[in-house]
This record gives sequence, structure tokens and C-alpha cells, in this order.
Amino acid sequence: MPDVAPGDPVQIQYTSGTTGFPKGAIIRHRGITNNARLHYAISGVVEGETALNFMPLFHTASCGLSALGSAQFGCAMVLARMFDAPAMLDLIERERVNVVLGVPTMFVGLIEAHAPTILRESALARSDRLCRRLRFRSEIHRATESSSLVRSVKFALAAMP
Repeated sequence: MPDVAPGDPVQIQYTSGTTGFPKGAIIRHRGITNNARLHYAISGVVEGETALNFMPLFHTASCGLSALGSAQFGCAMVLARMFDAPAMLDLIERERVNVVLGVPTMFVGLIEAHAPTILRESALARSDRLCRRLRFRSEIHRATESSSLVRSVKFALAAMP
């Protein structure tokens, strides 16, 4: 293996140019590992927890945040072949997952897939089962030049009446 310094490039991410012109952004080892570590720290992840990674590994949040964050925090990581909300809920329950990273539409899918179950439960238990496993949700507002994580927002799922 070659010697690698923190400032060495690790990948080039190509942008679509939504905030300017399309370009390749050079991502460095220091930036990608710091993003993962800081994201997990801000999210309250602790050693020994279990993360579910259902995004493609070529996605920067999947390989950069979830995989590297899990490795740095000593977390187990369950890899899903593809995102399917009902199947992900089964994995969350079976594997005792409590760390999940995704885009907002994935979380909406999880909540909608969970809805038939929570509608049959009491008001107190409606969100408890999902909340026990998903302690936090994070929305990632991307900027390719910053290794994907610009802002992480922590919030709890509100109990449903």
C-alpha cells in the first residue's frame, strides 16, 4: 500500500453544476474522514451500535459518511442490496439497527411503510417502536466540494396522537 497523507486526494466527485458550472471536485483524505467522524459525533453515535447502510456504496454519503463513520466509531454496519422500505424496517428490527443515514425521501418511505403498524398501536406506542431504533434523522445538504456534509440536523420523531 502506498503512503497516504491527510492532504492527499482520495476521490474526485463530479458535480452537475446546480450551484455553478459542472466540475470535478477533489476530495482529500482529511476532509472525508473528518466529515464522517464529526457527523457520527454530532449525531450521538457510540461505539458498538449498529448502522444500516441502504444507499449505493458509490454514493458519497454511503461510502464517505456511513462506512467511514461506522469504521471510526467501531459500529457494526449492515449493508442492504437496495432500498425497500418494508424490508429496511424488518432489517432495523432484526439487526437492532439504531443508526441510519439517508435522504429525506427514504425516511418518508420508512415512515409510510411503518404507518399500517403504528395505526394499529396505542397512541403512546405509535412512534416508539421506530424511534427506539432510529434515534436520530439527519438531512444531508450536499456540497460536493465539502465531501457531502454541509449541515446535519438532529431531531426526534414526534409522538403521533
